[in-house]
Amino acid sequence: MFENMQFTNRCKNELKSKNWICFGSTTFINISKDKAVKMIEDDIKGTEERIESAREELKNRVDELRKMEHAKDLEELGFKLQSIV
Repeated sequence: MFENMQFTNRCKNELKSKNWICFGSTTFINISKDKAVKMIEDDIKGTEERIESAREELKNRVDELRKMEHAKDLEELGFKLQSIV
């Protein structure tokens, strides 16, 4: 995904109006550059949201486990700090 975005950003003027884009491992689609960029950006955004959700779920599960073990929870250890910005 990220490689596709870097390539399209580097070669903005050189790309044709329609290009072949590979989605998945076997699917090739011939679509316009603008639509391809939008699809890739949406895919990146969705992936980042799923990764962040998995990180939060992992923190919660580790915190529950530490409570069951009667150890300090993650908040006491400084892992649940919120950014100021």
